[in-house]
Amino acid sequence: MPLDFTQVGNGKEDRKPKTEIFEDEAARIEDEKLLGAQNEIKTETESDDMQKRSPEVLDPIGDKKEISTIIDQWDIDKAKAKFAGYSRQLDKVKQSAENLVVKDEKSAKESIEMVAQADRLFKTLDKKRKEIIEKPDKFVRSFNAFVKPFKDQLSSIIAEGKRKFGAYDYNLKLQKKIDDKKAQDEINERQTELDKVAEKAGVDKVILPKMVTPKKQEPFRSESGSASVGTDWDFEVIDLKEIPKHWMCVDQSKVKIAIKGGIRDIPGIRIFEKPKVRFRGQF
Repeated sequence: MPLDFTQVGNGKEDRKPKTEIFEDEAARIEDEKLLGAQNEIKTETESDDMQKRSPEVLDPIGDKKEISTIIDQWDIDKAKAKFAGYSRQLDKVKQSAENLVVKDEKSAKESIEMVAQADRLFKTLDKKRKEIIEKPDKFVRSFNAFVKPFKDQLSSIIAEGKRKFGAYDYNLKLQKKIDDKKAQDEINERQTELDKVAEKAGVDKVILPKMVTPKKQEPFRSESGSASVGTDWDFEVIDLKEIPKHWMCVDQSKVKIAIKGGIRDIPGIRIFEKPKVRFRGQF
């Protein structure tokens, strides 16, 4: 379709020569290019200024939609719907178990049958569960393995930063204690001198004001956070023989390993047998 170069104004039609219109169009395009370049320069400058003012942690993924497209395919409601039938079967088995009383050979066989049904339902349900979570589980494991090195490095950086800050803060507080003690010693020494002068002159003693120290240290602050150092009680064993018996505990895992290995006599421990039902279903 041919271009209509007619311009309407004041009810009259004016026509410009085609060469003049093309020149105007070219000038407009050049102006837009120049404006775009200026905007790019401005944006880059603003970005540089922002980085100089406060460095930020940027999100490489950025758009939340990209994450939602990854996880939306795993619809929990759809997964629950697939297990609705198991819920009804479970109610029946549960009712049978509650009503079961084992008192003779017949009821004993019924108990075995009930256990077999419950075991079969359990294994079927667990198999279906594994089928449903197989792909997401592989994804989660793989992605966790991929992210772990990043987290480990960041955790190491955080731990090292805390260690260095803690060492600095400790030295700072230690120096403050030394300075406070020195200042208090000077006050005490001055007080002793004044007491001697007052006693010699036979006048009342002049009591110097006590040194005032701030009770609470303000946390260190930066643009992105703050940090302060507190104290927690901890312990370490220096002499096992001196520890009272009521603070001791038995290593149950070692005792069980010893029993499995055939040990039947341990001083202070009663080793005995207790019934354990072993069931094998027929499928």
